[in-house]
Amino acid sequence: MTNLVLAELDLARQGHQHFRLPRDLSEETSVYAVRPADVQNSPSPACNCATARLSFAPVDVTLLTLRANGKLTNLVHKGPNKWEVPTGSLGLIEPIAVEAGVGDLAEAFDVEAWVACGDQNRAQYGFTDNGTQISLDVKGRTGAELTLDFGGQSRAGSANAAVKLDGQNWIFEFPPGNSSGSTLL
Repeated sequence: MTNLVLAELDLARQGHQHFRLPRDLSEETSVYAVRPADVQNSPSPACNCATARLSFAPVDVTLLTLRANGKLTNLVHKGPNKWEVPTGSLGLIEPIAVEAGVGDLAEAFDVEAWVACGDQNRAQYGFTDNGTQISLDVKGRTGAELTLDFGGQSRAGSANAAVKLDGQNWIFEFPPGNSSGSTLL
């Protein structure tokens, strides 16, 4: 049996305001305001039922691994505002900026709404096998490593991001205005 899509509604949120987005931005340019009560009463995608919170304390990060432009850089956390590039790794860093970026990432991992789930949607959201990726080893966390993959631009203009939970990719919109992208990348 195949599921039949009867209707599709794309919504965006900015602060406490909700908007209905045109399905195909090239054909329609109108954006409509939607009452928050109507949004709250509408069915949500199954992936928004996820209750997992990925929050962590930046002080608990022991290792940050950045993969960008085909290069891999490891940064070891030696204490507050103390980050080092291990012997054999390449790169110059500003430890205070790295600390600020990890703090921003800690906030970004507190996902409010998931966009999609599963690997079948990765290409649609601009993810590639060689895309930018940040991995964090977090002490005291089961499955200590959190890996954040960056994809293409989201509808709201920020980046799509994905994290693997229980063996499945969960895609979300990286928070706009979050400076970790510019700080760490």
